[in-house]
Amino acid sequence: MPPEANIVSAHISGITSLGEVSIKFNTPMKIEQVNITHINFTVLDIYIKPAQDRHLIAPDFNLTSLNFTWNIILYQEDTLKIKLNFSDPLTISPLLERDILVVHFKELRDYFVSDTYLKDLHYNFTTL
Repeated sequence: MPPEANIVSAHISGITSLGEVSIKFNTPMKIEQVNITHINFTVLDIYIKPAQDRHLIAPDFNLTSLNFTWNIILYQEDTLKIKLNFSDPLTISPLLERDILVVHFKELRDYFVSDTYLKDLHYNFTTL
């Protein structure tokens, strides 16, 4: 088996209009010891990157309009689901080009380890 086959990867597989984000891993994850309430801002950094640099161009743009809270609602097998709760949902993606959700995995060892390969998420996949 080539070494690339043992890389643990992830991608955002979907975002619903109600703010539910699905992240899929390429392998089942080691989750039996993970308490999802401990997955917080020290483990994940999640933020919105405004489309077309509108936060730099529009003089009246207020970056706090993109604020949101989040919590993990499911972590099973190869799926992580996050619920986003926006302060002002109408300010998200108001342009034709959509804003970008960035998910950065900061703490891997205790939370994002493959049950198959016993390796944590590969560094190429720590920012989605």
